[in-house]
Formats: sequence, C-alpha cells, structure tokens
Amino acid sequence: MKYRILSANEQGGNYVLTAYLQGSAPTGAKPFSTDTYAIIPTIAGGIGWGSFDIQTTLSESFPTSRVSAIGDATIWNVALQAQVGEVFWPEVETSYTYYPNGPHAGKSQISITPNLIVGNIPIYGRLALNLGLGYELTVSPRVPTFDRSWILSVRLNF
Repeated sequence: MKYRILSANEQGGNYVLTAYLQGSAPTGAKPFSTDTYAIIPTIAGGIGWGSFDIQTTLSESFPTSRVSAIGDATIWNVALQAQVGEVFWPEVETSYTYYPNGPHAGKSQISITPNLIVGNIPIYGRLALNLGLGYELTVSPRVPTFDRSWILSVRLNF
C-alpha cells in the first residue's frame, strides 16, 4: 500500500513525501530465502533542483516468524542523482542498516552503490522503461550480511 502525504510539481517546489506498507514473501530457492514473511513499513521522500535530486527512505523489516533466527533490520538509504542528457541518470546511493534483534543484534553496516540509470525510455503513451545497473560494496564492518553485489533494476513507469 502507498499513500502520498505531500507532493509538489517542479513549479511548486519539486518534492514528495510518501508512506508505504510493504510485504515480503519467502519465495525462491531455499538457500536464498529467509523462509518467513515480513511486514515492511517505509517512509520515503525526495526533492529536486533542476537536473539534480536527492531521495531518501527509512524502513523497518518485521519478520512474522523466526525472529530470533533472522532478526529484523532498520534501513536508511540516501540517493543523489543527476540527469545527464536526455536519458542518463548517474546516481550514488548510501545505505545504513542496523540490526536491533537476531543473530546480528547491535551491529550495523554501511554500503555505497554507484549506479547508472537509463530512462525514461518511451514505450507507449505515458508508459516508459527505466533500466539501472549498480555495484554495491560495504564500506564499514563486513560482518553482518554481505560485502559486494551487482544490482540490476528494471521499472515500468506510467
């Protein structure tokens, strides 16, 4: 579920504040699954100035079972983007994760992800395609969950 709390177009301030209530299902191969459902409330915001913008999200993941085995996570992301030309959006994202419970209780991790996003590529009418490729690497203690990973995103905007 998504609820837009505040927003304004470019002439009125170019910002947005949105609340989400998301869910996660334990699908896929067992080695890559938490084997539990999760409820994830999130608050997201962004503001732009010309071809530059800042976006941020703050969320908490609440597993519905196996809390002591997998724990929960508080995640804060900040992304800086700039539009270059018609369709290129270089981006740098930082992510801070704190683990209040579970096997990583009291630990935190910071990662940085340089990305290149290509979009909005018109498909039909208002429908457009965005493609992104980034490389996430941990820049603080690598103990909790991961060190490096490629990230591919594909989005259809309408």
